[in-house]
Amino acid sequence: MAECGGFLYLQKEIRDRDGKIWPMAGVLPGTGFPTDRLQRFGYLTVLPEEDSLLFRRGEEVPAHEFHYWDCTVCGEDLTARKSGGRTWRFGSVGETLYAAFPHLHWGGSIPMAKRLADAASKVREGKK
Repeated sequence: MAECGGFLYLQKEIRDRDGKIWPMAGVLPGTGFPTDRLQRFGYLTVLPEEDSLLFRRGEEVPAHEFHYWDCTVCGEDLTARKSGGRTWRFGSVGETLYAAFPHLHWGGSIPMAKRLADAASKVREGKK
């Protein structure tokens, strides 16, 4: 599970303000880079279209973003919706992965924490 800075860490590389490229974990294909203003700032709703580690299709999960960084490949696995109706694709998710800029809100009735704990227990027990 990698939100915001963790998402940048999983990228192939990161470019600093001087243009120097630094290798990162290489799990995801993008290049992170700094910007001069906040990117996609504010509250949003995550709309998953498929089941994954944390999400179930059709749920609406509250989240927020506040970062001065962006990435050449922000992912396409989820849809974000702002209160005004604007939407965009973002994130990389799967059976064992959530990687994206948005910070998820873990409260409320969405049982994401239990899903994450259950997945960790399976790994601990040697199951996939």
